Amino acid sequence: MSCDYTFDPTHFMKFAEELKDNEDIFFKECNCKVKHCIYRTIISRSYYAAFLHAEQKIKKRYKKELEKVVGQQGSHKGVILLLEKIDRVSSTLLNGLKERREVADYDLDALIDEDSVNKSIETANEIINTLKKA
Repeated sequence: MSCDYTFDPTHFMKFAEELKDNEDIFFKECNCKVKHCIYRTIISRSYYAAFLHAEQKIKKRYKKELEKVVGQQGSHKGVILLLEKIDRVSSTLLNGLKERREVADYDLDALIDEDSVNKSIETANEIINTLKKA
């Protein structure tokens, strides 16, 4: 049996949504520290689903330019900058989602609440759906 090892970044989105949809199972017998770990993971996976989807779209249209911008700005900033050429709103949303992901990943004192998790999922889905049509 052959398996395609190419990873589809929308699987990150499905994983994040599954965590959120089944949070009652995960939170049933766990403390708030585990809850915040799951919330941080959902935000991170939502961001990467949207980021990688955007990166794939940009590579198809602006591969040479992406290589140049990534060398100057880094991959995340480069994708956000070039995404403006495809959809300015998605670029702005992705930048905000990146900031939320950085807080979730690096600010250990930040309170990550359910509202932030829900907004991250909604934003990532909005970006992905917009780029599928672009």
